[in-house]
Amino acid sequence: MTNTDQRDARRHRILAGLFAACALFLAGQVHANVQWDSLVWNTDVWAGDNPDDPDVDSVLGIADNCPFDPNPDQANLDMDGLGNVCDPDADGDELVAEQEEMYGTDPLNADTDGDGNPDGAEVAMGRNPTLNEGTVLMTIINAVLDD
Repeated sequence: MTNTDQRDARRHRILAGLFAACALFLAGQVHANVQWDSLVWNTDVWAGDNPDDPDVDSVLGIADNCPFDPNPDQANLDMDGLGNVCDPDADGDELVAEQEEMYGTDPLNADTDGDGNPDGAEVAMGRNPTLNEGTVLMTIINAVLDD
């Protein structure tokens, strides 16, 4: 869609909204709010401008785990309440997306190398989270730390 098409579509929505507002006002469903010097709407006049669904993904209100980013499937890999689309650490491995990119790890897999240790824990220990070094090293480290 070109900029001209987008402008035309917006103008049509505005005109449709104004027409609907006039009709609602004449029907007595809109009243002036003198205190706020604005109109209080009893219905959603603006197409695509629903305050209960600002990202227009058809998931309303507090049920939307990313209220400002479209994500109709509501995927939430780490089950932390934030959808993958807006979660800075979608897989819950303690590495945010920028770190995942820097280390070459999978942002949707908490254990990229499949060695049983989350990527963030491996980075914290100075290990390569993309190289499966085995769990033996982790056992040795834990034994040393427990002493």
